[in-house]
Amino acid sequence: MALDYRRLWTDDQLLPSILMLVTDERRRHDSLLNSGRTAFYEARLARGHVWGAFDHDTLIAFGLLSVSPPDPPPAWARALPDGPCGFFRGTLVHPAHRRRGIGTALLRQRIAHAEDAGLSRLIGTVNPRNIDSINLLIKHGFTVLDHLDAYADGKPRLVMGLTVGNTLHRPPSGAHRTA
Repeated sequence: MALDYRRLWTDDQLLPSILMLVTDERRRHDSLLNSGRTAFYEARLARGHVWGAFDHDTLIAFGLLSVSPPDPPPAWARALPDGPCGFFRGTLVHPAHRRRGIGTALLRQRIAHAEDAGLSRLIGTVNPRNIDSINLLIKHGFTVLDHLDAYADGKPRLVMGLTVGNTLHRPPSGAHRTA
């Protein structure tokens, strides 16, 4: 199965597809998804901060990367470097398509974008129970920077970071497809 990966924008009119994935995930009894707010995803699409994975024309996964937002979460303050940085705001793969490397491909695309954009660090938060995501980030060079007892939603989070340019897993330049 060949998948297509690309950066998404408001003009792509994929907000309903993103919200459908989010709604389906939030219904799962074991979901760790933090945000289901429409405005959250609308704002990221408007800025081109969403990368998607498509099986034919169907969106099956997406990942968010905000670049130096003007108002990073206060809890991230200790991890912020001097200079521009990127903030991972989530990755969601449809359950039927998990464990196939799609999340890895989306992560690699966002790391490559950060390198191309000259960012100095990538930072994100992960639920400490989300072992698969933690292991994926560690595999790609992220380290745990902090542990938050209560994040904005009142749940604990690990703050993880990557110094950009220190990755061994960068995809070839211009890579947009994977088998």
